[in-house]
Amino acid sequence: MKAQAQVIRIDNRFFYAFGKAERVLTAWSLGGGKLFFNSSAAEKITKQLEAKGKNPELLNVTLEVEV
Repeated sequence: MKAQAQVIRIDNRFFYAFGKAERVLTAWSLGGGKLFFNSSAAEKITKQLEAKGKNPELLNVTLEVEV
């Protein structure tokens, strides 16, 4: 079974959350990044990151799940 998701990459790291005082938190690998299954939520976060002066890149990923 395959599922489609999106992830946000900033430089060579992957977005996973906003921390205290709305600081951008990133992970070193795709596994630590937040997966978005709702494209409108990913676009909303991307706009917030752009407003903070970041250069986010929205990437599509395909997940293969064994049942």
